[in-house]
Amino acid sequence: MKQNERTKGKPPRIYSVLDCICHIAQEKIPAAGEDGYCYSISEDSVLVGVFDGCGGSGAKKYPAYQEKTGAYIGARAVAGAVLHWFADEPHFLEHGRNSEAIKTAIGRSLTACKENAGSQGSKIRGSISKEFPTTAAIARCAVGAEGVSTECYWAGDSRVYLLDEDGLAQLTADDLDDLDAFENLSGDGVMTNMISASKAFTLHSRSVGIRKPCILFAATDGCFGYIPSPMEFESLLLEQLENARSLEEFEEKVRRELAKVAGDDFTLVGAVLGFGTFSNLKRNLGERLQRLRGHYLSGIDPENPESRRQVWNRYSRDYYRYYEK
Repeated sequence: MKQNERTKGKPPRIYSVLDCICHIAQEKIPAAGEDGYCYSISEDSVLVGVFDGCGGSGAKKYPAYQEKTGAYIGARAVAGAVLHWFADEPHFLEHGRNSEAIKTAIGRSLTACKENAGSQGSKIRGSISKEFPTTAAIARCAVGAEGVSTECYWAGDSRVYLLDEDGLAQLTADDLDDLDAFENLSGDGVMTNMISASKAFTLHSRSVGIRKPCILFAATDGCFGYIPSPMEFESLLLEQLENARSLEEFEEKVRRELAKVAGDDFTLVGAVLGFGTFSNLKRNLGERLQRLRGHYLSGIDPENPESRRQVWNRYSRDYYRYYEK
């Protein structure tokens, strides 16, 4: 992990809680993947983000960009815009203003893409076609006088998660047709909001206080969309951690497991916070894995699909623990 220019010299304050940053990704088609990502640190905060170019509505190819698709370009352009915003804003702004600042930076980047592309591009018409469409899931975690706080920003169906001793928690709300995280795995909901240069979009935001050591991470749907349930996605992560001897080995094990099932690009970028050492991380989350196996996974019968739903109904209470009651 590299320090940016502002943090040269004495260690940044964020290092008092930031152990490391992890990155797990694989393209479905080499050199043509439509996921983007970013991460960075400043004096008092860390940023992680993922961006999933929407291949259906962004299938148009642009000669000005070496025949890359709008989805490919959009994911990378928005990732770059967010990274530049973070570099220009060293401290948290008042809640709500960050979202507008990020949205402005994204708008400028996509406008530049459109201007650079000119009128060139493959001829794709129809109501679903959009210029440079992508999702976004972004988390910025900061150390302040009142402790550690996180702001999440998102559009579309990529997610920000938190994984701690209480299990996996989804911090963002998918822009889908009222489907929860379990229903969407089989319901294939329609995305109701995404970033693009073609029409107005909403960049949602919310603040979350962090009280326990955790892994705060953003993930595209290629990570979780091919796993039978959210509890089994948590299990996949924790089981690879249990069997890993280092963070690098953990990253590689997760990549291999996701590659076995994913039918899409997948990207996960996370900040490991507050554990201090890899041994502490394994010990803390290893205890969670034992509870997950005993309380939830043991109740799933592969021959009885309804059993998975019943387990989800119990598991979801903790999975959505950061949502407003």
